[in-house]
This record gives sequence, structure tokens and C-alpha cells, in this order.
Amino acid sequence: MIRPLFFWLLIGGFLLSGCQTLGSSSKTLYGAPQKIYALDLSNNIFRGKATIMEECDAHNVSTTLWDDENRFFRIDLLAAEGNPTLNTPPFISDAALLQLALDSYTKTRTSSSAVVKAVAPVYKKTYTGSVPLTMMAIHHIQVDSQAAKNFPPVSGDYYYGFMLFRHGKYIYVLQHRQPFYSEEKMERVLKAMLDAITVPADKRNTSLVSGRSCKL
Repeated sequence: MIRPLFFWLLIGGFLLSGCQTLGSSSKTLYGAPQKIYALDLSNNIFRGKATIMEECDAHNVSTTLWDDENRFFRIDLLAAEGNPTLNTPPFISDAALLQLALDSYTKTRTSSSAVVKAVAPVYKKTYTGSVPLTMMAIHHIQVDSQAAKNFPPVSGDYYYGFMLFRHGKYIYVLQHRQPFYSEEKMERVLKAMLDAITVPADKRNTSLVSGRSCKL
């Protein structure tokens, strides 16, 4: 049975639900590895057809999407326990866990990319009234797309947004990149990504993946 990701955010005085069900069969659904979640590619956040790429190891699952306008989206799943990339201490609070995950992007994940020349945190917000506890952050990054082969032509200054929360055994890290700084628009996009997610997926769909799909 498919259970929606039940999620509440207290934003600007309004209680917004991120509850999403599969509903119409006309939707195009991407089923993540192990059917952990489904992503509705028919959501109007994506402009045109999305190109999907997957990477994974024993502790992390990453799905990157580029739409027809070269707009970037990513959903990372990080194992909350026993993950060597996080080195999580025992009895850690959810707030500290989300911060630890975010720090891993600042220090290694984002900055280690061949095309990223500099990273600087510029904004962070914790939704203290949300269930589960959720954190949003924005980093300023400098990109040189010529530093890597087969990378879209997106050199320059960008703002990289994160929305992090724990659901089950994973930390979800929703990500989007914009060429300008806007807390409000970044929040809307990340919230729309959340609305497009259903947990778990009804089925795994590797036919939508470009290149090698994850085998877990």
C-alpha cells in the first residue's frame, strides 16, 4: 500500500501540507532505488522532459534531474545511522543530525565537485513547527562548467538550495540551483519538489534513467 509522505511546514503563518498521493494514472512517476520514494515528473516544477541520473553506494542514494531548460534538481538520501560520510555520533538529536548532513555538503559534497570553485553559506532556516523537523539552507557557489566533460553550460554565480528532513532511516536532502538569490522562490521550488514525492514508490522504474541505474 502506498503511503503519502505526510509533512507539514509552518511558513508565513500558513500551515502547508506536503501530502501527495498518486491519484491520476496519467502521471509520469520515477521510482527511486528500492522503491524508497516516487517522484511525479508531471509536476509543473519540471519544464519539459527531465533527464535522470542515479548514483548510489551502501549508505547513500542520489538522483539528479535536468529539465529541458537545463534547470538542476537533486534528491539525496543519506543513511542516518552507520553512514561513514556523516560519522554520526550516538544519541544525536534530529536538529544536530540535519546540521551534520548540511555541513557535509558545505565541506565535501558540493565543494568537491570539479565544476564548483567556491562555496559560501548565505542563509539557513529551521522550521521549528514542522513534523518532521526540517531545515532549509542556501549556499552561494561559483561554477566553471568547462572544468568537467559533458556538463551543461552553466558557468557563473549560482545559489544552491537545500531542504533537509529525516523520514524513516534516511535523511532526505532536496536540492535546486538558481542563478539569482531569492529565499522566497527557492523555498517555493523546494516545497514543490516535496509535494511531488510519494513514499514509498509503487514500483521501480529504471527505464526513465539515463545511463547506468543503481542496483541496491
